[in-house]
Order: sequence, then C-alpha cells, then structure tokens
Amino acid sequence: MTGIQELVRNHETEIIELRRYFRMYPEPADEEYNTQRKIKEKLTQLGLEPVSVAGAGVMADIRGQRPGASAKIIALRANMDAMQVEDEIDRPCQSQNYGWCHAAGHDGHIAILLGVAKVLTEMRREFSGVVRLLFQPGREPLPGGAQGVIEDGALRDVTAIFGMHLRSDLPVGALGYSRGRMMAESDEFTVQVRGKEGDSSAPCQAVSALTAAAQIVAALPQVAGQYTNPLEPSVISVGMLQAGESFHTIPATAVIRGTVRTFDQATRDQIFAGLERLCHALCGAISAECTVNKTFGCPPVINDKQFASVAAAAGAAVLGQEAVREIPPVMVGDDFSTYQQLIPGVMIFIGAGNRDNAIYPQQHPRFDIDEAALRMGTGVLAETVVRAQNS
Repeated sequence: MTGIQELVRNHETEIIELRRYFRMYPEPADEEYNTQRKIKEKLTQLGLEPVSVAGAGVMADIRGQRPGASAKIIALRANMDAMQVEDEIDRPCQSQNYGWCHAAGHDGHIAILLGVAKVLTEMRREFSGVVRLLFQPGREPLPGGAQGVIEDGALRDVTAIFGMHLRSDLPVGALGYSRGRMMAESDEFTVQVRGKEGDSSAPCQAVSALTAAAQIVAALPQVAGQYTNPLEPSVISVGMLQAGESFHTIPATAVIRGTVRTFDQATRDQIFAGLERLCHALCGAISAECTVNKTFGCPPVINDKQFASVAAAAGAAVLGQEAVREIPPVMVGDDFSTYQQLIPGVMIFIGAGNRDNAIYPQQHPRFDIDEAALRMGTGVLAETVVRAQNS
C-alpha cells in the first residue's frame, strides 16, 4: 500500500459522508450555491483559500513544498450539477430536492476531489508545483459550464488537466482510459413539423403533423447508414416526440428533439445534412412543412497520450495493473473537452458498479455507486497529480 492509499483510508469515512450529503441535496446547473458553500467550507478548513468561478463554481490551489524548480500547475476537475430526474434509491441519502438527482455520479466526483484536497494538503512535501482544484458548475446543459471557468482565468498557466467519471458499467476496482478518443461530441436537434388540424373522422381534410413526425423518427436510423463513413462511430437518438392534445383531433404541429453523437466534424455535418433532407422529404410527401434547428455541443474528449500514460501508471500503482483497462471510446459527451482545446487533458473512468445494487446506468432514477469507488478514485487522482508534478 502506498503512502497515498494510507492517507485516503484515513479519510474514507468522511469522503463517503460527503458523497451522501451531496446526493441528498442536488442542485440544478448553475444554481449549485449550497454545494458551493459546502465545498468552500471544507477547503477553508484545510487552510486553503477557495474562490468562486463561473458563478457557482469553486477554485482552490494547493502548493507543493518538495524542493525543486517545478513551475507546473496541474488542474483537477469535478462537475457539480444534478439532473432533472426523480431519485428512486431506497437509501437514507435519497434526494431531498424533489425532481432533482445526482443520477450521473457528480456527487461522488465532488467528494473525491475534496478527498484529494485532504490527502494532498497532508503530503505537500511529496510534490512540487501547484495543484489546482476546479469544481465546475453547469455541466449538463449545452454547451456546458467549462467555458465560464476558462473565462474566469482558471486555466491560466496550467500545464495539464485531469478529470474523472464514476461509471456503473465498469466494476468497482477497475480503471478505464484511452490514449486518444475517449468521449463523443454531443449535439442536439429540434424538428418542428407543421401540418393542418382536422377532425379524426375526416383525415383527408387534415395534414397530420404527428404522422410526418412518426415517419421521421422511424427513418432516422437510415441517416447514419446512408450518409456517413461506416468506420466512423455515430449515434442518432430521439428523446422527445410531442404532438396533439386530444384523441379525436389530428394535430397541426409536432416537435421532435434528440441528439447526434460523433467524433469528427465531417461525420457530424453529413448527419445533419442528411437529417434536413430526410425531414423535408417525408414532410413534403404529405404536404406538411418542417424546420430543423441544431445546437452544437462541446467537441469530443480526446486524451493526451503522454498524460494518459501518467494516469494509467497511477491507476496501476493504486488498483493493480490488472485493473487498468484501455477501453474503446464511448458515445457520451462531456464539456471537459473545452479545456482540452487549450491545454493537454485526460479523462479517466473509475469503476463504481457491483451486481448487488450499483447496476443501473447513468441518468436512471435508481443510479447508485459502490462507495468503495470513492476511496479508489481519490487514490488514483492523488497519485496521478503527484506523478504529473514530479515527472
């Protein structure tokens, strides 16, 4: 067991308690002010000087005291916001904020980064340079809160940045990483269909926006197959279809909303062009009209190869070499990539799943984690940043 692991075990109970607190009191994007207050309180108790960034976010620096001339600033990022999901876990830490839930593990991310702060403040003599803690608000809505953190100067003079995600689809004790593509770009689209309202007894006198919308949704899988390189990953998903208010009235309007996930701009552009053609063709076939609007999200997460190797070595030191897995990219998006547009960055996945209770995916109302992952994530991040500073 490394010295870092011993320190982490000393603080494990408090890290778990913090995670449960944040699970109980989730807050919407850019409104995480109670979360911010709690984070500042804990960092101040460690002798740090936290400041606000991007409104509800927090930044704090830990200065190493190891002799040497290192001027590196290594940043660690945790996201803070919750999701608009009703919490259905049957545990005392179930959300007390109705309709909001940490269904993506951000409660654990906050607790882990606070745990890292505890460990690193106790071992300043083991590393040089500066470790910058970034608690980022507003991760979920596009384009994400990272830009606000950047605009407040949090990346100034930073050498590299590391982030992590707890994943219930990885078993607890595992670490997933890549030396390149890690997470996809996630964009949104809205299709507004316009027809002509009428009575269901005389469909020939109406133009059903619902019929056109249903045909669009059914045909969407063809877009990726017809218009993109089959060797390039892409996913088109519909999350919402709204039309009509009465069972006997043919609706004049319908709205479709969904996402497009890709790894390169050419594929993204091909999909959106194909989506436009498909929607207009299917609507035109029944004399309906449509408008297609798109909202571009953050770029794909592409890990820096050099620092990915640092994270993998740290994971092997803490979890064992057999626990470290180089994994294929996933189609989930994250605005961590916004930081990577400016400096080298690495996103890693910490396994948090088990077969007893942590089996539900992110965004599920019963999403939960194996809390042993908090200790492991804290150890891996602390080991990673010390290795990055001393390399």
